[in-house]
This record gives sequence, structure tokens and C-alpha cells, in this order.
Amino acid sequence: MPQKAFDPDLLAIVRQITDRFIMSKEGTPIHIAKSELAKKHSLLDEAERNRYVQKIGPNYFPAFRAIDLEDNHDRSVVKQCITLVFRALKRIYEQSGEIMCSRTNILQASRNIDPNTTPECIALGMLFATEFPTLVPTWNASPDSNDLNLSLQTSPRLLEFEDLAAAWKRELKNTEPAQAAAPLSPPEQERSAPPVFETTGNIYTSNGIVGEGGRRHERKDFSTNLHSVVASPIQMSCQSSMKGLSPKVARSVPFT
Repeated sequence: MPQKAFDPDLLAIVRQITDRFIMSKEGTPIHIAKSELAKKHSLLDEAERNRYVQKIGPNYFPAFRAIDLEDNHDRSVVKQCITLVFRALKRIYEQSGEIMCSRTNILQASRNIDPNTTPECIALGMLFATEFPTLVPTWNASPDSNDLNLSLQTSPRLLEFEDLAAAWKRELKNTEPAQAAAPLSPPEQERSAPPVFETTGNIYTSNGIVGEGGRRHERKDFSTNLHSVVASPIQMSCQSSMKGLSPKVARSVPFT
């Protein structure tokens, strides 16, 4: 589902779902997103099949391919957070083997790599890390109020992690050989999602979530580093480890 094929209204909704999670770490209620598209609501089912959005409980969250719809600055920040999560999981595996890791566990390990790591960056990276079943064979999520409470399992495959681009190419090769040459585009794979889930692989049961593996509003942004939150009309919640990036105008999140 290349970007040029996107219906303009669907593109706007996918970006809003992504922005809402980036800014507030909250999902977008499925019924609200579908209502925004009205008679074209089935386009969101297509977006889910093509891994731009994913369902967790009653909400939509962005999937890895949605990152490519963001601007260069935000794409870079998100990918840095995902990379940091994988580096932290790799370190945890080296010390403790195969275990389930909470956000707190991953944050602690990340701060041994970069002392200025924020919880917001880890929460962001953890969601997109679920799109890499080769590295994270099992994950689970149980929504706590509006917060997505994720945990990820470590695996020996994390020892092979070097950089995000290479890891994604490996995922494409393992899951969708026909798409192995595609540049950082998630494999086209359908995902179901009951209200609360638990799984190993791509079969979901209803017990707590586990998985294996022109815009209409002003643009949102992140602050310039992992340890400094920039105050603005919309409080920035995630930071880039790259220095020298200039903050942009915050983009409002339409769903409430």
C-alpha cells in the first residue's frame, strides 16, 4: 500500500492515530476513527491489513509502516527510540536470558546506555518493536486506563541486532520474501485483535494482548534531546538523542 495510493482522508486519519500516540501515548478509539471516515470506514481495515495501523483492545495504534508517513525529523526521532529499546533488550538478554520485560525494566537498561533516556521514548520504541517478531518473539499488552502497558520478551536473536534498517530487512526476508527489497516498509500481514489478548505468533486469544511477532492540523514535534522536555502549547513528550535538531510547531491531536 504505497503512500501515493492513500485516500487523502485515510492518510489524514492514519497520521492522526500516529500523532496521538506519539504525543500522548494513547490509542485512538476505533469507533471514532471509523466515524471520521464515514462511508469510507472500511479503508481502515485495509490500512490494518497493510500494517499502517494495528488494533489493541478498543483502540487503533500506529504500526511500523506508519512511520514512513511522518516527516524526516519525526521519523528519525521514532527510529532512534526503537533502536534504543532493542539495544536495551539486547543488554537484558546478555545479563538475564529470555525474560518478559516491562517498560520499567527496559528504561533502567536504557539508562545504562544513555543516562538521559526518558520513559516517553521507551514507551514509543516498545510499541514499534512489536513489529519485529524475529527479535521480540512474544509481547503482551493490557491497557491501563488510557495507557498502553506493554511488556516484551527477550530472545537470543537480539544478539544479532546492529541497526534498525538491517533488522527490518531481515524481518521482510523472514516474513514476506517478495518484499525483501522494499525500503523500510513493513510486511503486508493481517493482524486480528480481540478486546484483551494473549498470543504466541499471530493467533490471538482473548486474555490479555500478546503478539509475535495535505494534513488537516498543524504538525506535532519532539524536543531536541532525550533528557530535555521542551515546553510548548502542547507539551512535548518524546526526545531525540541527536543534538542540534530544532523544535518545530506542535501539531494538535484531534481525537479526545
